[in-house]
Formats: sequence, C-alpha cells, structure tokens
Amino acid sequence: EGDIGKEAADEKAKLLKGEIMQNRLRGLNFLRDMREDYPELIVGIETKDAARSVLNHERNTIKKLKAAGTIELDEADQMIVDVEGRMKEIMDRALVLRLPEPEEILREVTWLKGLSEDNITKIIGLSNKRTYQPGDMIMEQGDRGDGMILITRGSVKISIMDTVVDILGRGSVIGEMAVLAGVPRTADVIADTSVTALWMRSKEMNEAMAESPALAQGLWETAGRRFAENLLKSQEPYLHMSQWEFRRWLSEGEVDSPAPDDSLDLYGKVAILLSGTATVQGTPEPVNAITRLNVPKASFPDGARVWIHPES
Repeated sequence: EGDIGKEAADEKAKLLKGEIMQNRLRGLNFLRDMREDYPELIVGIETKDAARSVLNHERNTIKKLKAAGTIELDEADQMIVDVEGRMKEIMDRALVLRLPEPEEILREVTWLKGLSEDNITKIIGLSNKRTYQPGDMIMEQGDRGDGMILITRGSVKISIMDTVVDILGRGSVIGEMAVLAGVPRTADVIADTSVTALWMRSKEMNEAMAESPALAQGLWETAGRRFAENLLKSQEPYLHMSQWEFRRWLSEGEVDSPAPDDSLDLYGKVAILLSGTATVQGTPEPVNAITRLNVPKASFPDGARVWIHPES
C-alpha cells in the first residue's frame, strides 16, 4: 500500500512538473509575441524596469555603507528615503510609448536598404495607412491583387487551404508578387493581432520602380526568394529541410536580369524564371514565367528576371 501511495504521489508530481513547464513555455511564447508585435511597449517596460534596478542597487549600497559605519545613520536613512521616493515616482509615472514612424520602419526593410531619402519619401507619399482587427482578411487566396502591404505593427497569419504556413510581423512585405508579376494571391493573409500597415497600389509602385532601378531590384530580390520558396518547398531535397535551413539556403540566391537575346549558363544551378520568356536548345516552344528552368543554358529573347542559386 505504501508503494502504491508513493507511485501515485510521484505521478502527481510528474504531472504537476509537466504542467508548470507548459505554463512556462506559454509565458515565454507570450513574451516573445509581445516583443515582436509591440516592441515599443516592451522597450518602455524594460526602460522602467532598468531604472528601478539601478535604484535598488543604490539603496542596497547605502544599507551596506550604513552597516559598515561608513556613513552616519541619520544621513543614511535620509538617503534611503530619497532613493525610495525616486522609485515610487518612477513606478507611478505613466508609461510613455513612442510609436515608430513609417520612415523608420521602411529603413528596416531589406529591399529598401541603401535607397536615397528621396526614394523613401516617395514611397511614403504613395502609401496609404490601413488598420486591421484580429481575424480580418487582408488578402484572399486566388484574388487578383492590386497592391502590396508593409506591416508596421502587429502580425499576420499566412494560410494556404486553411493551413497556417507562416506568421509575419513588423517590417514584412506581403503581396509583392502581384505587383511585379500580376499573379493572383497565393495565400490568405489574416490579421493575427491588431495590425497597422502601409498599402501600396500596383500602379504607383510600378511607376516608382521605373524611376528607380535599385528599388525594382530590391523588390525583385524579395519576390524571387518567395517565388522560389513556393515552387521548391515540395520538391527534393528541400522538402526535408527545416524552414530555417531552407530560407537560409534561399537567401544565397540572387536575381539576374539578362538583356534581350542574352543567355545564361545555368549548369549545376537552381534557376527560377520570374518574368519574361526563355528559349532552350532542343525545345521548339518558349518557356514562360513563372517556372523552374532545369536546363544547362537558356536564352532570353525579350529580356527577363531569373532567380539563381549558385548550386543545386
């Protein structure tokens, strides 16, 4: 009977330990999500907490000096009262949050790094601010897109056939494939939290890219990785990679822009035709974008955009 009681107690302890661990993980995930979705709130809290830690250290130091007889008792008590007064003032003070400006978010975006202030200002000028509530459908799979968004706050779920394939947050660009290639939306985009975003219409973005080759190239690099991911993720050997490994591999690819009638050596490389057409020796019909080019060499009669990874 004693052994049975001990086993039951051990089992309860094991279950309790497991529940504590699950609660800890939920808490860590919650803090991670808060840090990603509301960075300005976390910074404000951390700043307040850091100030309190400094004052705690100051108070403890005064107490040690008092105990050692280094400072007079009355003076030490007054210093402690002063420190605790400052601590109370900090804790009672309202948390002041500074929301990042759109310009700051844009400068964090990979495809805009290195662009001039004029280009950044122009993109802000052609953008419209939009807000979404949790559960709002921002983009729907299969729709003909007329623009793209840049998330400035919050997070969204990317779903294909009701399966969540990704969660994206601040600084993420979504919908660029519709702007560049006119393809239908490849996934549902649903607000996971309250979301603030900049909406950029296709017409204005294409006009801006026509004036700035660097802007166009940066956006094509972003789109190229996304096109490549969508085409390759279900193929060998990529389907066995973790998402992190696969995306690290994708980041090594680059978008080439062969001029009309130029050819590219694609032997031993992974190539995705993003725009334009390709002609391949021995194939009578031209190959149209968007597709993988499993050939050693291809020519591009009208110019093209090709995402290329240096090794297969």
